[in-house]
Amino acid sequence: MSDPPTKKRLVEQNDGSQKPVGGDVEMKDGAEMAEFFEVVDLLLGKARERLEVWDELLEKGSEWFFDILTEIDLSSLPASQASNIVLTLIEAYGSLEKEVIRSHFLPRASVPLFLSLSDKRREFEIAAFPKLKKPLARMAKQVQADPEALKAERTYFPNLVASFLERVDQSARMQGGPNTDDAKAVYILCCRYLEFFIDLLSQMPTRRFLHAYLDDINLLVYCKQSILYKAGSAVPNIENLFHDLVDALDAVMSFPVDNQTAEALGPNEVENRYCARAMAFQRIAYKDYPVKMKAAAMCNISTMDERVQVKHFVQKLSDGELRELCDKLAVVDAGVAEKIELKREILMEALVDKLSRKPDQSDLNKVGLYPDETMMFSSSLIPSELYSGDHPYALPKLNLQFLSLQDYLLRNFKLIQLESAYEVYQDIEDAIRRTTPTPTPSGAFRLQGMHRMALPISSMQIVKVTPPPIGFTMPGMVRAEVHYNLAGLGRYSNVKAEWDGIRQHDILIFVKLMKADPSSTDARKRLGVEYVRGGEVVDVRDDDGNVMSGYDAGVKLVGDVRHARVGLDPVVYQKDAAKDPKIYEKFDLMIRRRPQENNFKAVLDSIRDLMHNPTTVPKWLHDVFLGYGDADSAHYTNLEGSDAGSAPELSDEDDEPVVIESALTKETDFLYKTDVPRKHDITFSEQQATAIKTALHPGLSLVVGPPGTGKTDVAVQIITNLYHKYPQQNTLIITHSNAALNDIFTKVMMKDVDERHLLRLGTGEKDLETAKDFSRWGRVNYMLERRLTLLERVERLCEAIGIDKGFGETCEAAGNFFAHHVETRWVKFVSEVEQGEQVARRVVALFPFEKYFADADTPLWEGAVDFAKAMKAAHRAFDHLKRVFAELDDCRAFELLRSSHDRGNYLLAKQARVIAMTCTHAALKRHDFLKLNFRYDNLIMEEAAQVLEVETFIPMVLQKPLESGKSRLKRVVLIGDHHQLPPVVKNPTFDKYCNMGQSMFTRFIRLGVPFTQLDAQGRMRPQLANVFRWRYANLKDLPHISSHPSYLTANGGFSSVCQCIDVPNGAESQPQPYFYQNLQEAEYVVSVFMLMRLLGYESGKITILTTYNGQKHLIKDVLNFRCRQGSIYGDHPRVSTVDKYQGQQNDYILLSLVRTEKVGHLRDVRRLVVALSRARLGMYVFCKVELFKDVWELRRAFAELLKAPCQLELCTDEVKCVTERAADERGKGLQHQKITSCEQLQSLVKQLESVLVTEEMRKRAAAAAETRATIVAQQTAEEKAHAEQIAKIFSPSECWEGPRNGWYFGTGPHGLGYYLDTEGAEYHQRMA
Repeated sequence: MSDPPTKKRLVEQNDGSQKPVGGDVEMKDGAEMAEFFEVVDLLLGKARERLEVWDELLEKGSEWFFDILTEIDLSSLPASQASNIVLTLIEAYGSLEKEVIRSHFLPRASVPLFLSLSDKRREFEIAAFPKLKKPLARMAKQVQADPEALKAERTYFPNLVASFLERVDQSARMQGGPNTDDAKAVYILCCRYLEFFIDLLSQMPTRRFLHAYLDDINLLVYCKQSILYKAGSAVPNIENLFHDLVDALDAVMSFPVDNQTAEALGPNEVENRYCARAMAFQRIAYKDYPVKMKAAAMCNISTMDERVQVKHFVQKLSDGELRELCDKLAVVDAGVAEKIELKREILMEALVDKLSRKPDQSDLNKVGLYPDETMMFSSSLIPSELYSGDHPYALPKLNLQFLSLQDYLLRNFKLIQLESAYEVYQDIEDAIRRTTPTPTPSGAFRLQGMHRMALPISSMQIVKVTPPPIGFTMPGMVRAEVHYNLAGLGRYSNVKAEWDGIRQHDILIFVKLMKADPSSTDARKRLGVEYVRGGEVVDVRDDDGNVMSGYDAGVKLVGDVRHARVGLDPVVYQKDAAKDPKIYEKFDLMIRRRPQENNFKAVLDSIRDLMHNPTTVPKWLHDVFLGYGDADSAHYTNLEGSDAGSAPELSDEDDEPVVIESALTKETDFLYKTDVPRKHDITFSEQQATAIKTALHPGLSLVVGPPGTGKTDVAVQIITNLYHKYPQQNTLIITHSNAALNDIFTKVMMKDVDERHLLRLGTGEKDLETAKDFSRWGRVNYMLERRLTLLERVERLCEAIGIDKGFGETCEAAGNFFAHHVETRWVKFVSEVEQGEQVARRVVALFPFEKYFADADTPLWEGAVDFAKAMKAAHRAFDHLKRVFAELDDCRAFELLRSSHDRGNYLLAKQARVIAMTCTHAALKRHDFLKLNFRYDNLIMEEAAQVLEVETFIPMVLQKPLESGKSRLKRVVLIGDHHQLPPVVKNPTFDKYCNMGQSMFTRFIRLGVPFTQLDAQGRMRPQLANVFRWRYANLKDLPHISSHPSYLTANGGFSSVCQCIDVPNGAESQPQPYFYQNLQEAEYVVSVFMLMRLLGYESGKITILTTYNGQKHLIKDVLNFRCRQGSIYGDHPRVSTVDKYQGQQNDYILLSLVRTEKVGHLRDVRRLVVALSRARLGMYVFCKVELFKDVWELRRAFAELLKAPCQLELCTDEVKCVTERAADERGKGLQHQKITSCEQLQSLVKQLESVLVTEEMRKRAAAAAETRATIVAQQTAEEKAHAEQIAKIFSPSECWEGPRNGWYFGTGPHGLGYYLDTEGAEYHQRMA
C-alpha cells in the first residue's frame, strides 16, 4: 500500500514553487480573528437551519471577512476550526448568485487554475477546447514577468488539495490509536473536504476548470489508496463515510458532460471517448511493448473494460515502464512520478482508473421503486435523528445548477426514493406501536391493538408473472393477490369505509414481522421487522364478485372479506425469487398510506421513464432550467420570433387601476340569454395587468404574489385570456393542493369559458362548490345531454323552414342538414338582399329562419329600424345557428364512440382546452397521458413555491415531443411566493443538508430570472400589512383598504388592532422530544378568545395559530376545559399550526410563538411572513418579547409590532365588538385598562361572563316559560300525568332556571326524561 502523498509532494508535482495560501499574508490580530470565527459560527448556525446565510453579513460589511476566508491557511488550524472554514466555503460556493460572493470566490476556480496543470494535460485541454489557448498564453507571460501575478487564482485550490491530503495522512495515522475527539475531528474534516470537492464538481462554473486539475493530480487514486477508504474509521455511526464520499466523488468526476461546453454526453459519445482511450492504450502497447503487452494490443476493446483485466495487462511491466506508460497516456507525468517516488500501487490504480469503463449511472431499470428493509434501516442512507450538521452525508444535494437533465433527474430520484423510505419507516413504526403484534406458538402474529392504517393479512399469493420484455431481464409484470378481512373493524364504520375507499394506483406496504427485541440498538430488531415490500393497487373485489378500482360509480363492496390485486416491483421480485421464492406468502401486516402522501412511486416511475426515453425540455427553457447562461434568456423579450399578440394595455397613469373585461358585449347582442358570455369583470392593479400581459407571450413568466395580492385572480385571468386569444391551444392548470385547484377552477367557471372545454381531473373534483360534475365522466354525460338538447333544436329548425324532420336524429345528419339546407338558404338570402332595394322591411321579409327565433329572449328584429341594423340582426341570428351546429360537431365523437372509457379519453385528448389537476395526479397519470397523446401548449402553475423541484418538472413533460423532436410547450407561468414557506420535507437531513425543500420557483428567483411582483394587497388593514411589508419591495394597499368600513373601524374592546403581548413568565416544556408547549401562553390565548366571544366576536372569524404541534394540542385542551361545549362561548375556534395554515386567512388571528429559551424555527423569515399575514382585521401575538425582538431576522417585524405597548390594552367602555372608533385611534377618549397578567384577564373574563350569563338566563327563562306554556297547552291527559311525575323528580328551579341555565325538562312529543333547549328541540336524555 502506498502512503498518501504529502503536501510537499503535491506542490512539487504542480510547479515546485507554490506556498500555502496565507503563508505570505500578514497575520491578523487576535481580536479580528476572534471576530472572524464568531461570524463563521453565526453563518454556520444559519446554514444548519437553512436560513438566509449571507444577508446579515453583506448588510453589515463583508470585505474583511471574505479577505480572511480566502487567505487563511487551513493546515495551521485545529481540525474543528478548519472543518468550519471548509463548511463556510461550501456555503460560499453554493451562493454564487450573489455578486459579492461570486467576485471573491469564482476567480479562484477559473482559467488561471490551468497554469497548475501538468504540461501534457494542459495541452490536452487546449486541444479539446482551442479557445483556451490565447488566454492561457497571455497569463503564462504575465506570470513569467511577475511570479506573484495571479498567485491567488493559481494556488488557492492546489493548496486546499494539499492540505486535504495532509489531513488524510494525519487521520490514517490516528486510526490505530484511541478514538479521541481529535481523531474524530480530523476524520470529519477529511470528509468535509470531500463534500466540498463534490459540490464544486456538481456545478458547471466551478467544475469547468477544477475537474481537470483534480483529475490531473489523480486525487481519486490517492483517496482510494488511503486506509480511510479501505478499512474505514473507528468513529461511531460514520465508519464508512469517507468511503461513501469517495465513491460519490468518483461518480461526479466521471459524470458524462463536456466540462467546457456544458453539453450532456449521450451514450454514443461516452462510448466513443472510452474507445479512444482504449485504442490509444492499445497503440502504445503494440508499438512500445510488443512482447509484454501483446495480449492487450490484440484484444477486443470490450474485453478490457473491467478493472481486473486492465491490471492483468499491465502487471508485467517494470516500475520504470509503468511510469513511462502513464506518462505517454498523460495519466501521471513520468518526471514528477520518479521525483516524488510514486509507488507502483499508485501508478497501477491511476492507470486502471483511466482505462476501465465507468458504470452507467443513468440505468435505473435495475433499481426498485419501493423502499425495502435494507434501505429504510440504513443510517448512512436515511439519517433518522434530527439534523445537527456535525458531519456531512454521502447524499446528493439540490442547488442552483445541474450538470445536465440526467443529473437533475438522478439527484431528484435518489432524494425522492430516500424521503419515501423515511416516511414509510415512520408509518411502519407507528403501525407496530399501535397494533402491538405478539407472536403466537404457530409462528404467526396476533395484533393486540388497532390502527386505522394497518390490517393483518389473511394470505397473499403471486398470481401472475409475465416474461421479460425485449432487452430486459426482469419480468414485465408481477401481480399478487392479497386477502384480508374487515370484520375486526365492525364498530369502526368510518375506518372500514376508508379501507373500502382504496382505489387504483394507491400504494400498500407489506411487512413480514419477527420477534422484537426492545433492548436492541438496531431499529429493525427493536421494531421486529424482517421484510418490507410495496405494491400498487389494481383493483379490490369481494366474495360476491363485485370489483372496484375506485373510479367505478355505483359499485359497492359487500361483506367483510376483500381480495386486492396489486402490482409488485419486477426488479425487487426478481431478486426475491432468487433468494426465497415463497417470501410473498409470509407477510403479516398490510399498511395503507394517506393519498396526499402516497405519490412517491408515480414520481419515481416518471423519473425512470424520463431517463430512458426521449425527454424534450423546450429549447427556450433548457439553459435556464439547468441554471446556465443568461437568466432572462427564457423571457419573451429574448425569444426569437415570439409574437403572442397584444395583451390588455396598461393605463398611462400609474395610480389608475386597469379593468380587463372578459367580454365587451351587451346582453342585447344575443338572442338567447344562454348565449350571453359570462362577465366577471375585475379591477386589476397595474402590476397585475403587467403580469397578465407578460404571461400571454411565449416563454417563462414568474409572478411573485405577496399575501393578499390576488395571485389566484391573476392566474384565472391569464387562463381566460389564453382561452380566447389562442382558440387552438390547450392550457394545463397545476397546483399543489386540491383546495387551491378548486379555488382557481371555480373562478374559471365564472369566466367566459365554455364549460364543454373545462375538465377537472383527480379525486378533489367532488369538493368543487357546484352541482355540475366536471370530472371526465361528468363531462361525458354533459356532452351526451347537450347533444340531445341541440338535436331538438335542429328538429325545430327543420320545422321552421319547412323540411321534413329526421335531421335531428344524429350529429352527422345535423351536419349534412346545415351544409345542404341552412347554409344554402343563408347564401341565397344574402345574395337576394344585396341585389334588390336595401331597406329593412325587405331583409325581414326575405330572412328564411324567422319562425325558429320566435322563442328568442330578445326579439329578432328589435331595433332594426334601417337596413344596416336589420342585417346586423340577421347576422346575429345566423351566428347563433352556426354556434349550435359547431357545438353539435363537437358532440359527434361522443355519438360514434360507444364506451364511456373511450369517450372519456377522447374528451381529455381532443376536446378539453382547460385541464386542471394537482401535481400528484400529473405524476400518477403521466403514462396514461402519453398513451392518449395528450397535448397542451400552456402550463399555469399556482402555489409554485410550495412544489418540489421534480414535481414542478413532471407537468412540463406530460406529452410526447412533436415529430420534429421539439416540445409543443409554448408558455410556462409559475405563480407563487418564495418569501413564504417552501415544500414540506419530513426528514430534516434531506431538507436542510440536501436542500430537498427547494422549489423550482425559488431556484429561478435565485438565478435572477425576471419576475413580476404584485405590489398591492387587499386582504388586511394597513397596520397589519406593515408588520411584514418590509419583506416586499413597494407593497401598497388596494383602494378599498382605505375606504371600506370594516378596515376603518377599530376592534371593539381592544385599544389596538395589532399588538404583541408579552408573556414574560411563560416557560417552554417538552412532554416528548420537540413537542414544544407553553401553558402560560395557551391560557392567555384562550382567555383572549373568551373575551372576544363575550364581546360578541363570531367564533368562526377567529383562528388561533401557533408555531408548534405540541402547543396546538395544549390550546385545544385548554379550550375544552375553559369553554365546554354548550357553554356561553359556543363553538371553538379553529386551532392550527402556522405551516398548515399557509394560503388561508381569517378576520382575527391569535398567535402563540411558544418558545422561551431559543427562537426555534420561527427564525426562518418565510415562516414569520406566513404567521404575520393571515389576519384581516386584528392580530394579537403572544410571546416572550425579550427573546424575539433583537433577533436579526425578526427585528424589523418586531419593531413594527412593538410600536404598540407590549401589554394587552382594553377599552373597558366598549362592551361590544362593534364600535365607531377609527382603527388608528388607540382608544382615544375612552377608559383604558392595561392587562399585566393572564390571571388579571381571567378575572375580568369571569366578571363579564357573570353579567352576560345572568342576562342570558333571564332571556332563556322567558323563552322556556313560553315553550312550557306551548307544550302544556298541547299536552294530553297521559302527558300531563307524566309531567306531574317529572315535577316530583326535578325541583322547579332545576326545571326552569337552575343549574341547567334555563334548560326545560319536558315530556309529551319530546319523550319522558328529555330536557329541551329554549326552542323546544330535543337536546339530551336524562334518567327519570
